[in-house]
Formats: sequence, structure tokens, C-alpha cells
Amino acid sequence: MASPAADRPSTATIDHSGSLNLAPATMDGFNDPPQLSLESFVPILEQLPGLVNISGAYYLHGRVAQSDWERLLAYAHDVTKFVVTDVGAGRAPHIPSATFMRLAQLQKPGFPLLPSLTRLVIVAADASISTLYLLVTSTLKTLEVGEIPDSMKDTFHSFLTMLVDEKPRLEKIILGPGQFAIQSVQAVLLFTHMRHLELNDVMVSFDATFLEQLGSLPKLESLILDARSAVYTSFDRVPIESHLLDPLPIHAPPSCPSDFLWPHPYGVPVPSLEEASLFGEGADSQCANPTPPSLPEAPKDSLPDPPSTRTPKFRLLTNFRATGHLALLQDLVDSISSTNLEAVSLTLIDPYSPPVTTAVKKQKIGTKKITSNRSPVVRLNSIPKTFSLGKFISRSEVYLKSFSISFIAHPSRSNVPLLKQNTFRHLLSCQALRHLEVQGWQLESANDALLELEFSASSPLESLHLPSNESVISLAALCRIAYARPNLRSLQCRIEPLSSIPEFTVPALGISSNSLQTLSLIGDYSIPDTRQLLRVARYLYGLFPELKEIKGDESNEDSLQWSDLLYEMVHTCQITRGYDQLRQSANRETMKEV
Repeated sequence: MASPAADRPSTATIDHSGSLNLAPATMDGFNDPPQLSLESFVPILEQLPGLVNISGAYYLHGRVAQSDWERLLAYAHDVTKFVVTDVGAGRAPHIPSATFMRLAQLQKPGFPLLPSLTRLVIVAADASISTLYLLVTSTLKTLEVGEIPDSMKDTFHSFLTMLVDEKPRLEKIILGPGQFAIQSVQAVLLFTHMRHLELNDVMVSFDATFLEQLGSLPKLESLILDARSAVYTSFDRVPIESHLLDPLPIHAPPSCPSDFLWPHPYGVPVPSLEEASLFGEGADSQCANPTPPSLPEAPKDSLPDPPSTRTPKFRLLTNFRATGHLALLQDLVDSISSTNLEAVSLTLIDPYSPPVTTAVKKQKIGTKKITSNRSPVVRLNSIPKTFSLGKFISRSEVYLKSFSISFIAHPSRSNVPLLKQNTFRHLLSCQALRHLEVQGWQLESANDALLELEFSASSPLESLHLPSNESVISLAALCRIAYARPNLRSLQCRIEPLSSIPEFTVPALGISSNSLQTLSLIGDYSIPDTRQLLRVARYLYGLFPELKEIKGDESNEDSLQWSDLLYEMVHTCQITRGYDQLRQSANRETMKEV
């Protein structure tokens, strides 16, 4: 029998970084007690003199005196963060279940072991999940949970329901990545004080009823919903497994007016939402076939009943990030009533992504039950061909500071979704917008929209990142950007071939000094000779005199080489300007002396 004091490292740490971990000095000049972060119960048990190490395991021997227990509670009172993990669990010494039972026996009912615990992190945990009951407290504000093993999902759900009964004022919950039991995901919605919720690919399937419940959280301000692997069922759409259908053409024939589409294979034509045509060039002149495809009849009881009332949802949302198929993204943006959105990120998942071959169990959420031996994929013919963003942007344009929209395509796809020109114009005109990013989408007439960009000296736009596909802009449009958005710091775009460089004249444009620092030119540009490259450099210097970096296409070695050379030439212009300024300053001093 050996004392553990000399042979075990303490895992307790005093975190002195960040305002959450180190309290400021009080009015009397004293600091609050240190806030501890633990990854093990060992530092807590070390407060008891009866703790011994026997064959690589910690046990409590003898009677625990009241003074010893009070010393343990005083130490535990300072713990504000606890990480439950099995990382390093195989290393001796460890805490056997008998010691945890003894600790639970000593704990007085109704008095939490860690009464100041505000943040609980569960990561890479398995057997240690059974210790969660010792951590139940009403003071929790943040809960972060990684993937839960199948064998411990019921245990975690039991802990979660127990936590609900404790009524903690949880403000932040992060689940995933990794699939959770549906009832556990639903239990999360019972924490009505929640301000931040993050669900990272945690559900196999869900429907619009879940969104209704999610949108009803009264204090939710930040939502991150990644549902890239989930099957989502809208109230007016039916999910269809890809292996039940023959491949359909991506482009529907222009056999009916373009302002109609089929919202789902069992419906009737309805007016389209004129914002973003989902796929294909020339999408304005194309529409869905007026004859619905021949499909198996949908069971009447397979669709959820719409809610009886439609109260405003997501009323306080300020930060919103969603990843999923089109039906989900459309339902989300339609249901958000908040006018205070500041940051929005939308990632559309290619509906033609192949099914996952791993088996999934029967799971139920909301009112829809789906059983499949592989992940179903929503086909293009079962979702709208357009993505309506106009009303959503209109509600958000006053406070919107960051907007990102991207598309994750299957490698076999050659075409991309189309973002309408009106939507792009609308985004560019948002008065508070600082960051705008479009990736994977094709911009409709982007060059025309940029050429008509109105000048705004007070525009806060700092970064404008345009897609790397065929959305090409002219040098004239590049010049307009420099003129109309003088506060830019980062610009990414694909410009037209650099065979003809227009003359740069400052008086004609009235350009002040644009503050662009980083210019990313995407594409394979062919420069005829060094003299032509020098003209390009001189033109770019005229537009962006403060430029510090020119980035080329990282996938193209030639692009990287010429972008480096191009910047060296721009930098030469900057150095020359510096010499001229020094010379002019020296001349002025000389004139003063004379």
C-alpha cells in the first residue's frame, strides 16, 4: 500500500487566460478565488487523506472525517470547468467504480459536488460517461458533447433528462459531430434559457416539426445547424431515396413558363420563387416538366400534419449558420422572423451526393419515421428548383454584417447552382455588410451588377470573395469595385483574360486611396510577355496603392509564379512612390531654408 501523493501527477489547472477564467479585481483590490479546470476526479479525491494507490487504482480507506470532507468541498467549490474524457484512461493509476460509489455515498442529496460548475465538456468519452451523475448542478451554463458511443447513449440521455429536472440556466449547448439518440436531441429543446445551440450532423432524419420546436426557443440568439447527412422532410415535400428513381436530367426542358415549378412530385404547379435558380446555365428559360414523374404513391400517413398556428420563429436570432439540402435551407430562411441577424452562412449540399453504405437504425423525430439501410438522398425532382432569399435578406439588411453562401458539389457534377443577379445586388447594397462570400455558386451577370455598384465612402465592406468558377468580371468592374468600396481589405475574384489593359486615369474616376491589402486572382492567366505583365502591375497599383499581397490559384503552379512576379512589380511601383514622397519632402525643406 503506497501513498499516492508522490507518484501521481495532478490534472488540475488554474486557467489564467480569458475573462471567463480569471475574474477582475474587485473594488476592494482583491481577486476572486481561482477558477479551476479539471479533466479528472483525482485532484478532488486528493483532498481526502484516506486516498491510497493499490495496484494502480485509487481507493478510499477508512472513515472520512467531517473536516476532510469540508476541505474537499472547499476545493470543489472553485471548479468551474470539467472535461469528461477517457483519453489516457488506460494509464495507471485510475479510479475504479467502487471509489466513485464511495464518493456518491458521501455526497449529501440536494447539494451538488461542484456547485460552481458552469462549463461541462464531454469528449472522447466512453466508460467515464457513467460519472456524469456526480456533475449534475443547476449552475451549468455551457454543455459541449462529442460523439457518444452506442453503448452509452441511454446513460447520456438519462443524465440529460436529470439535468432538465435540475433546471440549470444553460445558455450554450454544442452536440456533435456524431449521431445522437433522437430523444436526446429533443431533450435539448427543453432548456428554454439557451442562447447558443450547435448541432453538428447529429440526426439521421428529422422534419419541419423539429424546426418549429427549435424556432420556438424564446432566447435563442445563435444557431449552427449542420444536417449534411440527414434526411429532412418539409411539410410540403417528400424525401425520395435515390435508388428508387432512375437518373433524371438536371436541365428540365423549356416546355412551360419559367415562373412555374414542381415543389414535389405529387403536387401541382405553383409560382416559383425568383431568387436563385438551383442548377444550370440558362435557367431563366427552363422549368420543371409540367407532367410529374411517375413515382410510387406516397402513403397518406407518411407526411406530418402542419402545425395549427404559425407564430413568429427565431425572433432573437443574430447568428445563423446552416448546412443541408435545399428544402431544409429554404424552410429555415422562411421561418426566421428576426430582424437583427448579423452573421449568416448557408451551405447547400449537392442533392446528387451518393448514399452512404453504412446501415442506420429506425429513428423517429417530430412526426416522421424513416427506415433505410442506407442514407436516402433527396433528389432534385423532389425539391424546388429555386432558392428564395429576397425576403430573408430584406428582413436582415439593416444589421447584416457577414453573409456567406456556398455549395458542396459531388465530384462528378460539372454544373453549379445559379445565384440570381437581384440577390447579389441586394447583398451588395446592405448598408452594414462587412464580409460577403460566394463559393461554388455561379453569379448571374455578376459583371453588370458590379459595374452599377454605387459609390459609398462610408461602406464598411472589408472582404468580398467571389466564386472561382465561370463568374468572370472585367477589369472595368474591378476598377468600379476599387472606386465604390474604398474600405476593402480583401478581394477574391476571377477576372477576364489579361490581353488588353485599359488606361488608368485618376481624374476621370475620382478615386481616393483604396485600402485593399490582399488580392486573390483565381484562374489560369496567360501573360504574353514581361512588358504586358508590367502594364497589369501598373494598372493594379493605380487601383489598389496599398496592396500587400497578390495570391494566385494554389492548384496551379504557373498561376502562383506569375502572381508572385506580378506583386513584385506592384511593390516596385510602391517603392518608387515612397522615393518620390521623400524627394518632394526634401525639396519642401530646401525651399523653406531658402
